[in-house]
Amino acid sequence: MKTIAFLTCIFSLHFSIAQSLLNGSFEDNSLSYNTSFHYDFTSNSFSSSINNAYGISESDTLMLGMKKNLAYEGNWSLVMYKQLGLLNANTYDDDYVSLKLSEPLVQGQMYSIGFYIKKYNIYQFPNIGGPDGNQPIGVVIGYASDSTSGGVEIFQSEEPTSFDEWQYQSVQFKCFHTNINYITIGLNEPFICGPRYICQVDHFNFSTVTNIGEFEQINSLYPNPTQGIVHLQHPLASEVVLHDLMGKEQFRQTLSKKENSLNIEHLPRGIYLLSLWHEGQQLQQEKLFKIR
Repeated sequence: MKTIAFLTCIFSLHFSIAQSLLNGSFEDNSLSYNTSFHYDFTSNSFSSSINNAYGISESDTLMLGMKKNLAYEGNWSLVMYKQLGLLNANTYDDDYVSLKLSEPLVQGQMYSIGFYIKKYNIYQFPNIGGPDGNQPIGVVIGYASDSTSGGVEIFQSEEPTSFDEWQYQSVQFKCFHTNINYITIGLNEPFICGPRYICQVDHFNFSTVTNIGEFEQINSLYPNPTQGIVHLQHPLASEVVLHDLMGKEQFRQTLSKKENSLNIEHLPRGIYLLSLWHEGQQLQQEKLFKIR
């Protein structure tokens, strides 16, 4: 017996119009090319070393580093962690990194922001003291008018699952405010138990989302869950791509205007991210469950 899932969606194209993140890849900095690791950054020292990026910490609990040769793109990536301790347990929400936008966001406009994230083991850092326990896992994304606050929260990331593989996460959001000049990055709330971890992030990408119309057609993806054969129909998509939850591409197929059949019997069981594309633009993403 087949399980049928029907999807009714608004399809949209992503492309940059005016705004862009000025230092989303963290390559634009004044760090020595031969220095492999910078650690124990205060907010002031970070802001003076990394162009168009600003560390915000009211209580010096935010610790920042730039890691070379472990970046998703280029040489540098950002490492974020915090001093743990009972005395500063109420200060985590005050700690952010701000990335400057080339132009303010437009009120009422839809945007998309994505980034790459993975875990990083605190034991590779010098001993920073405090109790042993989990550092905050995952990040909080927001927007702000200036570089001195975290502003408005728009997204909390999922927990990264790997120390070795970069995972891509993204969100669409609508700007409800005027004079928004910064995208902010914070850390999720910590809990103190187990080994200590921190977050490593890189390659923040930003684009405007423009709706190209609503389609009343019922678009089908079935069966889901599947044992290996999937039937797919979409009025615009010309290509389908499957990634595993580690971000690795596992399957790609060109689509026709009519109903398409995908054979993924060779893939192991698990959860996959199925994305639909047309002329280099992602139209939609859904989770696909393979049960055998």
